[in-house]
Amino acid sequence: MATRYLYLIRHGQYDSSAPVPSPRHLEGELTKLGHTQAKRTAKALTRLPITKIHYSMLRRAEQTAQPLLEALPLIKNKRTRRLKECIPYVGDNTYLKSLYSDMPRSEIARQEEYAENAFSYYVRPTRGINKHEILYSHANLIRYFVCRALGVSPAAWINMDIYNCSITRILVDGRRGVLLLSYNDIGHLTPTMLTDNMHEL
Repeated sequence: MATRYLYLIRHGQYDSSAPVPSPRHLEGELTKLGHTQAKRTAKALTRLPITKIHYSMLRRAEQTAQPLLEALPLIKNKRTRRLKECIPYVGDNTYLKSLYSDMPRSEIARQEEYAENAFSYYVRPTRGINKHEILYSHANLIRYFVCRALGVSPAAWINMDIYNCSITRILVDGRRGVLLLSYNDIGHLTPTMLTDNMHEL
């Protein structure tokens, strides 16, 4: 059985207060630094035997994917709702329940189902040749994937930080199952490029 390698990329630094020229831009635009991060990440990824590129339909993720799409125009790619940002899990976690206390339970359940469906869709065995797939996504969903890959409580996603344009690697093998190869790898970025859109660095 073949092996599936997934490379999960968090989008670059973005400005959520930027002007909104159209509904597609509602979730913010990359900053100048965010574009630089995206280019550095694309350069690192082009060394891989990529078989497909998937990217979230949110503008900041699409902009982050653009340098790689331009560098590899013959590689199959897909813009998808499956990789959108979400609240991936609340469950019975006291802190998470208080954090999202204003959100209807029905909406939380919908987003939890969305996250689990995304994990099941991408993190699955494959046949034929090995697959190397790039997934441009968002902090919460990537952290949820990591929790599921490790087999720990999905509530642990809130206890992880993740840098813009970091690379997380997951291997899916039919015999060994799901393995986390690396999380939040920033070796392709310089120290001055490290941001997380959550805290001042």
